Parts: sequence; structure tokens; C-alpha cells
Amino acid sequence: MIIKLPIPIYFNNEVFSNSIEIKKPTPGCIADTKKIADTGDWYGAVAYFISSCTEAIETKNDLITDKGNIKNAVRNMSYRTAEYVFTQIMLLRHNDDGVEGVYYCPRCGKQIICEAKKENGEIISDTRDFIKQLPVTFAEGLVNIFYTFNESVEIKTTDGKILETIENFLMRHPTLSDCMAANKKSDKNDDLRQQFQIYVESLVEINGQEIDNRFKNNFGVLMFDNCDLDIDIVEISKLVNQYGMDKRIERNCPECGKIWKSILNTSNFFGLEAPHM
Repeated sequence: MIIKLPIPIYFNNEVFSNSIEIKKPTPGCIADTKKIADTGDWYGAVAYFISSCTEAIETKNDLITDKGNIKNAVRNMSYRTAEYVFTQIMLLRHNDDGVEGVYYCPRCGKQIICEAKKENGEIISDTRDFIKQLPVTFAEGLVNIFYTFNESVEIKTTDGKILETIENFLMRHPTLSDCMAANKKSDKNDDLRQQFQIYVESLVEINGQEIDNRFKNNFGVLMFDNCDLDIDIVEISKLVNQYGMDKRIERNCPECGKIWKSILNTSNFFGLEAPHM
């Protein structure tokens, strides 16, 4: 099965591939993926799973089938693309893509149950959400993320001396490689700073100037620590998630009429729980 990628795979800041050929996972692949995920290395598990289930990667001039080259290409796949590819591979295992879940109204707390009710093996009512109905946004060509902070971010010493003033930055869409590197460097119990570290690994420029690992290590997380959480981090997250599969489902509370969006709970369907950016 050939699928189009929401964000192309890039090498050397050029589009490398827009589509790949996938296959149904074997029981051994599923077992090995869960084994890796159980160590806390979710991103490594996703990379392994996708690499194992990729038959070929289509480029402008070639069809790559070598497993080593496929593995390297997958590591350069954006996380949002990997999330989509992972889902498409898992759907090859399941004829039924309905997802059951329990959700609560943020206004009145009403419990909303999404489920398929059966009698004598036949479905008599079905309020589940369906993965194949989720909208997917595709990028065309090279897409990086440029962001200007709501207010300049100042990084200071303990005595108040300004070390860096940051107005804006350029970053690539975080890749699986970026996520794996961040996972090794950050506290597994600090989800927000792990998110910051993923952004740091993806940084390319600060204030229009290319940066190196020294800058990232010294100032990267501090930059996100000192910006506005409710404005900057929210907007950066929107830019990171603008392409790919939208797992937000609109809910309507039958009790108070509240309308809101919740993240589709796919943990039971996939057997693995993905982090959110």
C-alpha cells in the first residue's frame, strides 16, 4: 500500500520523498515494538515499527528498498508524519477502525461514552469515533517553522546580566531523530520540558543566524522556559501540529449543550499511548 506523507521527508533541506509503501505488521514486529515502548522509548518504538513495515520509499529518481537506508530515512521523518504513517500501518491490521472511549464535559462533568453495543453478535447502536474519518492536512514542498515571540525573550545570569535577547527562531518540523535525542536528555516525568527539548533539537536559526549544539545546550530550553506559556508555547504547538492527522473530535454535551473538542483516545486501538506535542 502506497501512502502520501503529510510532511515530506527532507535531506539537506530538500524534499527527499513524498510517499512510501507500507505493509501489515507481523506479530513479531508488534511484540518488538511494545518491548521498546515499555522501556520508555516511545519514539524509538515508532521508528522501529515504521522501518519494519516500510517496503520502499519513493524519491524523485529512485525507489529505495534497502533496509538500512529506509531506517535512516524514517529517522528523518517528522513526528507528525510518523504518527500518521503509524496509524495507516495499524489500520492494515484492523478492518474495524472504530474507537471506544469515555469523555467528560468540561462544563458540567457529564460522562459521554462512545461505544458499539451488540446483541447476538450484531451491532445495534454505534457511537464510536472512526479513525478513517479524521481529517489529514498535507504540506506541499519544504515547510519549516518561523516564529516571532510575543515579547523578546531575555536570558539572564543570576545577578541579572543579559546573556541573550531572542526575537525569533527558525526550526524544522521535529523529526523522530529530534524526539529520540530529546527523550535521552530530558526528565521522563517532566512532559512540558521534554516538549521544549524536542523543539530545541529542531532549532536551525535564532534571530536569523544559524546556531550550533553549544547554543542549544546552553540556551535552548531556557529560551522556552522564559517565553509566554499561554501565548508563545500555544502558538508554537499549533505550528508544529498544523500538518498531519487531526485527532481532535468535536463533542456536544447532551446535558448542558457545551460544544468542545477532545483528543481521540486511541490507546486501546493501538495498544500504545502516544505523547502529544
